[in-house]
Amino acid sequence: MGKCNNIPRMKKSIQVKYCGIYLECEGTYEPPEEQTYDYPGASSEFEINAVYIESTNIVELLSEEQLDELESLSLEYLDDSYHSKEF
Repeated sequence: MGKCNNIPRMKKSIQVKYCGIYLECEGTYEPPEEQTYDYPGASSEFEINAVYIESTNIVELLSEEQLDELESLSLEYLDDSYHSKEF
């Protein structure tokens, strides 16, 4: 994505409700980078590594579309937390 600042990638675990089921999504979060005079900025990213129902990892059972939806749901929470400085 072209991140230029030294903002570290953070391992995060987020609980989301997806299709009526609570899932624990584990992955790596990169917070957004602000635009500057000579840098266009970058949006945040969350890459899922594992998805748990209780203690069972189901990531291999999910389609790319489902993983994208879970990443989006997780990113909404993470970005809200980041902007409110709950990190």
